[in-house]
Amino acid sequence: MKKLFYILLPLLALLIALIFLYVSKGNKNDDLKIPIKEENINDSFSPTPISTKEVNRGYQTTWILARSVSKIKLFLNLEEKLSSNDAATKHNCDNLVSGGFYDTENNPIGLFITDGKKLEESKVSQLFNGYFYIDPEGAHIESLPPTKATIGLQAGPILYINQKPVKLSLEKDEAARRIVVATTKEGKVIFIVAYTKGNPLSGPRLTELPEIIDELSKNAKLDIVDALNLDGGAHSAFLTKSFQLTEISTIGSYFCTEP
Repeated sequence: MKKLFYILLPLLALLIALIFLYVSKGNKNDDLKIPIKEENINDSFSPTPISTKEVNRGYQTTWILARSVSKIKLFLNLEEKLSSNDAATKHNCDNLVSGGFYDTENNPIGLFITDGKKLEESKVSQLFNGYFYIDPEGAHIESLPPTKATIGLQAGPILYINQKPVKLSLEKDEAARRIVVATTKEGKVIFIVAYTKGNPLSGPRLTELPEIIDELSKNAKLDIVDALNLDGGAHSAFLTKSFQLTEISTIGSYFCTEP
C-alpha cells in the first residue's frame, strides 16, 4: 500500500501543478479580454480621404474624394516623362492620378488645358467623347468642350450621365485597370481606380465600367452624377500617401491634389 502511495504522490503533485498553470493562464487571457478603446478617425480634416471597396463583380475599387476643386492641378508629362513617384515629389502632391490619353506622336488625343493655357485643341471622336474641366463655377463633365477653363482634358468614353450608367457597345474591349474621374451632387470631384485584386494591372472591361460606377455610387453613397473614363492599363497610376498603383509605361498627364 505504501509503495502505491509513493507512486501516486508524484502524479498527484504533477496534476496540482497543471491545474495551477491552467488557472493562471486563464486569468491572463481574461486580462486580454478587457475592451480597448479605439480612436475613430475623422476624415473631415483630410483634403482628400481615400476609401476602398470590393464590388460584387469581383473587382477592387479605390477612390479619392477631393474636398476642394481649387486643390486639383493638371500637368502634361509627354516631354519630361517623369515617373508618377517623381512627379508626385516634384509637385508635392498629396495624391496623384494619371490623366488622359496620348497618341503615337506624343500629343494629347484631344483638348488639353493646364493653368488656363490650351495646349491642344478638341477633336471629334466617338470614343473620346467627353471633357472633364474646372472653371470658376466648379468641376464639370460634359460632351462639349468648355468655353473657359483653368484645367481640362478630353477623354472617354463617358460612363455615367445624370446619375445613370451609359450602355456601351465596343468592338474591341479588353480587361484592364481603369481610372475614372467623377463629379457628385455637391460638386465634388472623385478619382476612382478599378482593378483585379490579384493582378492590379488587370481589371474590368470598359463595357462593365458604367455598372461598376453605378454600384459603387449607390453602395458607398457617393452620389455620383457624371463620370468619365481616363487612361488606364499600363499607362495608369494612382498614388496616395498609403496606397500606390504605379505605371509600366509613361503616363501622358496627371492630376495632382495639393495639400
